[in-house]
Amino acid sequence: MSLIRAHLTPTHPIFALARFQFHDIFQDTPLLGVDRLRLPAFTLLALSALSGRLTTAQSAPVARASSVASVSGTVLDSLARRPLAGAIVQIALADGATSVNRTTNADTLGRFLIDSVPAGRYMLGFFHPMLDSLGIEPPLRELIVTGGRMVLADLAIPSAESFRKSICGARTSTGANSAAGALVVGIVRNANDLSAVTDASVAVEWLELSFTSSGIARRVPKLLAKSAANGWYALCNVPSTGAVTLSAVRGADSTDRLEFEMMPGGFLRRDLYLAHATTAQVLAGTRLSGTIVAVDGARPVAGAEVSLSETSKTRANERGEWTLSDAAPGTHMLDIRAVGFYPVRRAVDVVEGAPPVHVTLATLKSVLGAVRVTAPRTFMSNMKDFEFRRKTGIGQFITAADLARKQPVVVSDVFRFIPGMTLWTERDTMVTRVQFRRGAFDAPCYPDTFLDGKALGVLTVDQLDNLVLVKEVRGIEIYVGSNVPVQFSAGTLGNACGSILIWTKFG
Repeated sequence: MSLIRAHLTPTHPIFALARFQFHDIFQDTPLLGVDRLRLPAFTLLALSALSGRLTTAQSAPVARASSVASVSGTVLDSLARRPLAGAIVQIALADGATSVNRTTNADTLGRFLIDSVPAGRYMLGFFHPMLDSLGIEPPLRELIVTGGRMVLADLAIPSAESFRKSICGARTSTGANSAAGALVVGIVRNANDLSAVTDASVAVEWLELSFTSSGIARRVPKLLAKSAANGWYALCNVPSTGAVTLSAVRGADSTDRLEFEMMPGGFLRRDLYLAHATTAQVLAGTRLSGTIVAVDGARPVAGAEVSLSETSKTRANERGEWTLSDAAPGTHMLDIRAVGFYPVRRAVDVVEGAPPVHVTLATLKSVLGAVRVTAPRTFMSNMKDFEFRRKTGIGQFITAADLARKQPVVVSDVFRFIPGMTLWTERDTMVTRVQFRRGAFDAPCYPDTFLDGKALGVLTVDQLDNLVLVKEVRGIEIYVGSNVPVQFSAGTLGNACGSILIWTKFG
């Protein structure tokens, strides 16, 4: 049997990880978890080739005793902070003089056991598809096996901080920029055959707001990287916290602008799939399916709206099941919305054989129940701030009394007769959105929507009306252009059009 190794050139910066000793793997604090992703086929190389790293002087003679021992332990994923189920664990003599090797698979808890190992000096290692996605060789550990004694030996994927140091170097930013220094890494693949894509441009962007003597300055920094021959890419010095957008493009093929929330820890792994399809393949599409349940009781959410990049739409059936049979291949943003639930936006990979997408929606009431003690104070604070901003005279405000007087049927009816606003239907897509008319010389634009302070992006009228009922609304704020308060600066990268703020009884 043989160990499986990643395809990398000797000059690749991640090769520095191959020099780590096993005790170095565990000295770093485990960091944030990452999603498990679809991974490629790999190349087999003999384990005996790895033993060439050890000199002849270091080699110890193999004990010829008839007694044997067992080697056991656990394979850990230091990135996700959980056992690495299904890892292929292998052991072979370090000097390669005698053909002694054993192979086994780690169970669902990452545990492994190798029986009947003769006494001697061995190299113990493992392989898992995640190693190829990260772009590193299988970590190895040297063992001394004494006949008749159980040997305990744990294995692990190195921690996120180890990857970051190896690829990006030591953190140098201080003060206001100390949050920078996170690493985003992955492989760019072809969505049709899962092959690596070379020379794709991968970009990450985020919004920065700063206060100056002339007001609030808005800046959108951008980092770029090119995928290597094996599709591998790395982006250093990304903010460690906050919202970022990630995208990849090569020629006419591209992913959606994918939205992620960076968590403390400084590491994000994400493979990206580009669609390189013929006209016939695009028309045929790719199947993507899933289920939607409510967080309270896991009951199916019937009728939930499911849309993929606004090109494919459907609704969940009475069992919460849905299928998009004409989904465009590649990595896209999936939107799921239902009346009385907070919407969900998630990056998904539309490829052949993609696993079902299971989504849990939180209701407004369930979120309120989770913070029952503090929710009344939060609500009073929101409405107090609402009244404070209303007195400034900046923006337009609709109160509960206004709604009772006008009696709109759905929320979008509120905007039909407000000066400077209209409900505009696009002829090509027949999609209707709330539109701002900012002036005689400015083109109309679409504002972002916030629900109880949470940014939801640009919504269609159907999405807006399905999101919240009129009877649930306490107040609405409307801001155009630069008049938007800083805390409601319209999403991840900012929206110069403006914002609509909706406050509910549950906020």
